[in-house]
Amino acid sequence: MELRIKTFDGDGNNFDKVFDTKKQKFDKGIKYEYKDEFGSNIIYVIKNKKIQIKRKGKINSNQLIEKNKKTKFLYKTDYLNKEFLLETKDILIQDEMLEFEYHIYENENLINKIKVLIKEVN
Repeated sequence: MELRIKTFDGDGNNFDKVFDTKKQKFDKGIKYEYKDEFGSNIIYVIKNKKIQIKRKGKINSNQLIEKNKKTKFLYKTDYLNKEFLLETKDILIQDEMLEFEYHIYENENLINKIKVLIKEVN
């Protein structure tokens, strides 16, 4: 299967790409696995309430997206190793589609606003 991932951020950087993806269904939710130019990525959709995004490779991070929650995450690359705060503003989980918006803070300063749309495509 394939996933189309579109992102829009506060700096005007937009991303739109389709990835070959492995999908697995579990009692607790869904797991999507795909690779990009930075490494391996896993998206967990947990009980239609939260989304966890794990990246491993040139970029390493583990983000938890849960409505009206603030969570810390570590962002590691060869040139950066920093902890940020992620604040989920909105989340919509539907069959074959995820849509969410979050803000990223560094030391209580807003550094970016990100909107994401993830959709299964055939």
